[in-house]
Amino acid sequence: MSETIEADSNPENDHMSVIPVFDDIYESPTISRLPMSRRPKPSTICESCPAAVWMALPKAIQCYCRVMHVLVYSAEEKTTLTACDGREMAIEQMMAKMESQEG
Repeated sequence: MSETIEADSNPENDHMSVIPVFDDIYESPTISRLPMSRRPKPSTICESCPAAVWMALPKAIQCYCRVMHVLVYSAEEKTTLTACDGREMAIEQMMAKMESQEG
């Protein structure tokens, strides 16, 4: 469910030879229930983050990040994060929990 991206061949980057990249294996249940017209535009990485807490209000949506402890998306703060280590950590935790429940 994940792929790897090899870092460039620059010797300075030797310590980062393989970087894990997770496919979109998770989508917020709240976001998935919203019509496309109500979803964030442009899209944000938080939509596929297990650590994000999305809230649908009658005329707006909000997202609270449980990693950074901050409101990362609202009518006033339309942060459009494109990458976040917190998402990768949350997905790793989610996958580890799923594996432990299987075995």
